Amino acid sequence: MSRGGGGLTAPARSPISGEPRSPCREVRDAVKLRVAGRVLVKGEWWDFDKPVLEARLIRGVVVAVFDDSAFPRGRPARNLSAFASDRSLLWTAANPTDGDADAYVEILSESPLRVANFAGFVCTIDPLSGRILRSQFSK
Repeated sequence: MSRGGGGLTAPARSPISGEPRSPCREVRDAVKLRVAGRVLVKGEWWDFDKPVLEARLIRGVVVAVFDDSAFPRGRPARNLSAFASDRSLLWTAANPTDGDADAYVEILSESPLRVANFAGFVCTIDPLSGRILRSQFSK
C-alpha cells in the first residue's frame, strides 16, 4: 500500500480478495462510498477530513477505514474508526503492531468485525469499543 500518490488511477484492488474497488460502490446496510472523503449513509452525506477506503454500517455504527496515506509517516496509521449516528467519534482502533507500515486496509466481515491489516494481520475488533479481541498473523 502506497503512502504517496494522487491523481486518477485505475480502481485499486483489495489486498485480500483481489477484487477491484470502485470509487462508487454499494456497501451493505445503506452506506455508499462515493468520493474520497464523502460517504452516503442512509441517504445523507457524511464528510470526513481524510479519504475513506471503505465504510460499513454495523449495528447502527458507521465503521470506516481511512486511507493510510493521509496519516503521518514513520508510525502506525490509526485509520480504523467508528462513528455514532450523530457523527460523533466513538472509537479509533489500535493497531496490532508498532511498525511503520501498520494500517488497516479492508473490512473482511461484519459479524464478527474482522479487518485486514497491511502488516499481515487479521484482527477481530469489538464493534462497540474498538478493542482488538484477536489478532492473527496471516501472511
